[in-house]
Amino acid sequence: MLYIDAANAGISGDMFIAALLDLGGNPEKVKEALSPIKDVLGRYEVKIERVRRGPFNATSYRFDFEDRKITYSDAKEAVEQAGLSDRARDIAISCFETLAEAESKVHGVKKEELELDDVPDTISDFAVAAALLDDLGIIGTRVVSSPVNTGRGFFTFHGQRSTLPAPATAEILRGRPIFGDHDFELTTPTGASILVNLAGEFTEGFPPMTIDRIGYGAGYHDLDFPNVLKLYTGEAAGSLPMEGVAVLETNVDTATGETLGYLFERLIGEGALDVTVIPCIMKKNRPGQIIKVICRKEDAHRLTEIIMAETGTLGVRITPEMHRHRLKREEVEKEVTVNGQRFTVRFKRAVDARGTVISERPEFEDVKRIASETGLGLEEVKRRMG
Repeated sequence: MLYIDAANAGISGDMFIAALLDLGGNPEKVKEALSPIKDVLGRYEVKIERVRRGPFNATSYRFDFEDRKITYSDAKEAVEQAGLSDRARDIAISCFETLAEAESKVHGVKKEELELDDVPDTISDFAVAAALLDDLGIIGTRVVSSPVNTGRGFFTFHGQRSTLPAPATAEILRGRPIFGDHDFELTTPTGASILVNLAGEFTEGFPPMTIDRIGYGAGYHDLDFPNVLKLYTGEAAGSLPMEGVAVLETNVDTATGETLGYLFERLIGEGALDVTVIPCIMKKNRPGQIIKVICRKEDAHRLTEIIMAETGTLGVRITPEMHRHRLKREEVEKEVTVNGQRFTVRFKRAVDARGTVISERPEFEDVKRIASETGLGLEEVKRRMG
């Protein structure tokens, strides 16, 4: 697994590449990725060196270039033609599309009409990052990230003063946990695009893992704090994938069945991971219910407001830092024979981090369909399916 610590100094494309090189990525992969598209990139120079950032000895990656405006379609074609494997190319294209979609939304123009700034740098960052991820065997593995430090303060946006994070950065990181510490732009749109295309989980605490390697990627500026992105690779602790969640609880004794049913549907629709209503006995021996919600930590405040608005409860208990093991879910199709007839059935499969199948169950709607067509009972159909 890979853990991205973007809480200290955020993440940019060059910092991420530098950290991958520090992890042991082959510098020759930089040349291999960029050589096929050197005509599009124009004149450029790559510099890889060891530097100090505060107390850390880190790797620095620089891509110096002559800026030029390139259209969206030409830039995408360049990413597609970089010297990458198929799976690395998919990552690079996905990162580029994420950035283009954010820029399109911020500027109110179609992607195809974009004329992007700093394009040689952007293209090279996505191509080189994908090449090094492939070289290190990270593509396809579990990736966890800390909340993202975007920095705070002001920056110049199209000649005008605006607050951080940059609009495209904020758009890309929508729905992910962010915060602003230090008066500097720490996370760039390019870095954010790479992050959201890799990280499937975010956690405030260090994820349980056995560390194998650590990479320190230096930011361009030597600031009054360690301007370093840290990457950790290793094995997840145990075979069960883990993620951080928050738990919300409240006790109610005046909510009707209709209210509870509506609340359940609304919470699930707003992103709750699980909602449970538990009967209980409250003060003065009155029957009531415990409403328990499991959610992503970044959704806790918003879902708490919904609970209070819909039930009138005076308080909601929040456990902000819990972890849960969750098996990966897959859907596979199988051909089965029931009562002499062949059917295609979808099965829900639960798999641990090692790829071991823990459980497998047929989709209920398929079982019901077979029962209807064969005249057999549901349990008999399940038994004959094995």
